[in-house]
Amino acid sequence: GRMGALAARIYGNPGDDLLQIGITGTSGKTTTAYLMEGGLRAAGHATGLIGTVETRIGDERLKSERTTPEATDLQALFAVMRERGVDAVAMEVSSHAL
Repeated sequence: GRMGALAARIYGNPGDDLLQIGITGTSGKTTTAYLMEGGLRAAGHATGLIGTVETRIGDERLKSERTTPEATDLQALFAVMRERGVDAVAMEVSSHAL
Protein backbone atom coordinates (compact mmCIF):
# COMPACT_ATOMS: atom_id res chain seq x y z
CA GLY A 1 0.00 0.00 0.00
CA ARG A 2 0.86 3.65 0.19
CA MET A 3 2.52 3.38 3.61
CA GLY A 4 4.88 0.70 2.34
CA ALA A 5 5.81 2.70 -0.74
CA LEU A 6 6.32 5.86 1.32
CA ALA A 7 8.41 4.03 3.92
CA ALA A 8 10.51 2.46 1.17
CA ARG A 9 11.24 5.92 -0.27
CA ILE A 10 12.07 7.38 3.14
CA TYR A 11 14.57 4.58 3.81
CA GLY A 12 16.07 4.76 0.31
CA ASN A 13 14.36 1.65 -1.11
CA PRO A 14 16.48 -0.82 0.87
CA GLY A 15 14.60 -3.82 -0.48
CA ASP A 16 16.01 -3.12 -3.94
CA ASP A 17 19.43 -4.21 -2.66
CA LEU A 18 18.24 -7.44 -1.00
CA LEU A 19 17.34 -10.82 -2.42
CA GLN A 20 14.00 -11.35 -0.67
CA ILE A 21 12.49 -14.81 -0.32
CA GLY A 22 9.02 -14.84 1.22
CA ILE A 23 7.47 -18.02 2.59
CA THR A 24 3.73 -18.27 3.04
CA GLY A 25 1.30 -21.08 3.78
CA THR A 26 -0.74 -22.65 6.54
CA SER A 27 2.06 -24.48 8.31
CA GLY A 28 5.80 -24.93 7.93
CA LYS A 29 6.70 -21.28 7.34
CA THR A 30 9.11 -21.08 10.27
CA THR A 31 10.97 -24.28 9.42
CA THR A 32 11.15 -23.37 5.75
CA ALA A 33 12.44 -19.86 6.53
CA TYR A 34 15.22 -21.26 8.75
CA LEU A 35 16.18 -23.82 6.09
CA MET A 36 16.19 -21.16 3.37
CA GLU A 37 18.28 -18.77 5.48
CA GLY A 38 20.76 -21.56 6.24
CA GLY A 39 21.01 -22.48 2.57
CA LEU A 40 21.59 -18.88 1.57
CA ARG A 41 24.29 -18.54 4.23
CA ALA A 42 25.94 -21.78 3.07
CA ALA A 43 25.93 -20.39 -0.48
CA GLY A 44 27.98 -17.41 0.70
CA HIS A 45 25.28 -14.80 1.26
CA ALA A 46 25.21 -12.44 4.22
CA THR A 47 21.73 -13.25 5.50
CA GLY A 48 18.80 -11.90 7.39
CA LEU A 49 15.71 -13.69 8.69
CA ILE A 50 12.31 -12.27 9.55
CA GLY A 51 9.90 -14.66 11.22
CA THR A 52 7.50 -15.57 13.97
CA VAL A 53 10.17 -16.56 16.50
CA GLU A 54 12.90 -14.04 15.83
CA THR A 55 14.46 -11.58 13.45
CA ARG A 56 18.12 -12.04 12.57
CA ILE A 57 20.40 -9.43 11.09
CA GLY A 58 23.55 -11.38 10.37
CA ASP A 59 24.35 -13.03 13.71
CA GLU A 60 22.31 -10.59 15.80
CA ARG A 61 19.01 -12.00 17.06
CA LEU A 62 15.98 -9.90 17.95
CA LYS A 63 12.65 -11.11 19.30
CA SER A 64 9.84 -10.83 16.76
CA GLU A 65 6.51 -9.28 17.68
CA ARG A 66 4.51 -10.74 14.79
CA THR A 67 5.08 -12.97 11.77
CA THR A 68 5.29 -10.11 9.28
CA PRO A 69 6.23 -6.60 10.47
CA GLU A 70 4.12 -3.61 9.45
CA ALA A 71 5.29 -1.92 6.24
CA THR A 72 7.19 0.89 7.97
CA ASP A 73 8.93 -1.51 10.37
CA LEU A 74 9.79 -3.86 7.51
CA GLN A 75 11.46 -1.08 5.53
CA ALA A 76 13.40 -0.01 8.64
CA LEU A 77 14.59 -3.61 9.10
CA PHE A 78 15.60 -3.82 5.44
CA ALA A 79 17.54 -0.56 5.83
CA VAL A 80 19.44 -1.85 8.88
CA MET A 81 20.12 -5.15 7.11
CA ARG A 82 21.49 -3.35 4.06
CA GLU A 83 23.61 -1.09 6.29
CA ARG A 84 25.12 -4.16 7.99
CA GLY A 85 25.97 -5.89 4.73
CA VAL A 86 23.08 -8.34 4.46
CA ASP A 87 22.33 -9.19 0.84
CA ALA A 88 19.63 -11.88 1.19
CA VAL A 89 16.68 -12.26 3.55
CA ALA A 90 14.34 -15.18 4.15
CA MET A 91 11.06 -14.09 5.65
CA GLU A 92 7.81 -15.60 6.80
CA VAL A 93 4.87 -13.82 5.22
CA SER A 94 1.49 -14.12 6.90
CA SER A 95 -1.52 -14.36 4.62
CA HIS A 96 -2.68 -11.13 6.32
CA ALA A 97 0.33 -9.35 4.80
CA LEU A 98 -0.43 -10.45 1.23
